[in-house]
Amino acid sequence: RLSAHLSGGQKQRLAIAAVLAMQPQILVLDEPTAQLDPVGKEEVIAAVERLRQELGRRLTIVLVESDTELLSRFADRIVVLHAGRVALEGSPRAVFSRTQELAALGIRIPPLAELAARLNRALGAELSFLSQTEAEAALARLLEQTGLTRSNDQPPRAGHQERPAAEPVPAPRQARAGSLLTLARERDDQTLHAREPASLIEIEDARYRYGYPARNGVSLRIGAGEFLALIGPNGSGKTTLAKHCNGLLRPESGRVLVAGQDTRTTPVGQLARTVGYAFQNPDHQLFLPSVAEELAYGPRNLGLHGPELRERVEEALARFGLADLRDRHPTLLGRGLRQLVAIAAVYAMSPRLLILDEPTGGLDGHATGRLMATLEELVAEGRSVLLITHDLRLAAEYARRVVLMHEGQILGDGPPRQILTDEALLARAGMAPLTIARLSRGLSRYGILPSLTEAELAEAVLARLAAGTGHSGLTREGGPG
Repeated sequence: RLSAHLSGGQKQRLAIAAVLAMQPQILVLDEPTAQLDPVGKEEVIAAVERLRQELGRRLTIVLVESDTELLSRFADRIVVLHAGRVALEGSPRAVFSRTQELAALGIRIPPLAELAARLNRALGAELSFLSQTEAEAALARLLEQTGLTRSNDQPPRAGHQERPAAEPVPAPRQARAGSLLTLARERDDQTLHAREPASLIEIEDARYRYGYPARNGVSLRIGAGEFLALIGPNGSGKTTLAKHCNGLLRPESGRVLVAGQDTRTTPVGQLARTVGYAFQNPDHQLFLPSVAEELAYGPRNLGLHGPELRERVEEALARFGLADLRDRHPTLLGRGLRQLVAIAAVYAMSPRLLILDEPTGGLDGHATGRLMATLEELVAEGRSVLLITHDLRLAAEYARRVVLMHEGQILGDGPPRQILTDEALLARAGMAPLTIARLSRGLSRYGILPSLTEAELAEAVLARLAAGTGHSGLTREGGPG
């Protein structure tokens, strides 16, 4: 087969095989799973794991990787670098239990390690788990120690807000108050039943070729003030669909309307006033000698000049934390900063819809949090965000709506909880559910409702521990029903 026809995961495995043909004693893999979907990541890591088992001490593997969940499952030893020095070193369990230090370094904590840390803070316990099996067994023991058993098949009410006696688990965003589970489900309910906002994008039975004939037309509507995550495996058509939203691609049949304008007859430059698109690779977008000039380029081409242009650039620099870099050449910045410059350059054109293709690539935990908080602010101001991502944790925490694609078709469209807890639907697209979602399902016999984030599941477990007797179908063993 031609290498150009291979999937992303297959190409990475081919590259590894080519290096192994030289029979090295040390194999260094630099971000081999970057920009791969979860299936592609599993293919690559499984291949690396087989090498380790087959070659044993004959091969040392050094894996440079930012996906800490993968590292927690496969690595023998973790080394955390910061400012050119070794900040932490040890086994995955030892390193990932130091959650406060990792967070301070901008390292994203594996979900199960984060869950254990939240429960430990609330209970004064010393829980530690890195696999779903380990976590489910430990939490089952914890719940059973309180004498809780299921007495019927009725789960606890979603709206119940009884708090545990222990100190509450802190929410990931301090602006939130009350029960995380209740707020999240209220948000999903609002997404389902809210009056439809004015349309920005209307895709009506659009058909296009994507390496194979389209079986059916694609229809999708994006309203004002929406935060939508577009997910799906590599090659599912996410980027192709997104490029129809700003006229970079035009449907062979059907139509796409952008603020009422038909993309088949409207110039791309005119559509750019409504829809801004930041590419997955910022180097495809940046070409000017300074950050400030990059941010000025789009607005200037839309007709802005003088004080109005300067004000627009200054506001974009400030909003994305780039003011100190205004005179730097973008190519001299790191990958994450180049990504932020590309996004800020799109934002500077003041589009009503921002399409961001894998915008967190190259960003550490701090920068990712700041970017996502900025996007939430934009949505609160009435703009819309279309986030193309393989990161289901990101989609679960921030998106109000999730669209799942596979082979050029939309398989699911709804609130995050509806899409991301539907294991059968995700399996149809070749995707696995979130670790936290799988774990909460495994604990459902204790009355744990489906959870998407570590904060939600920690709160659910603490609520069950504090439930006491005679509530929501739960009784203490030996007590009255």
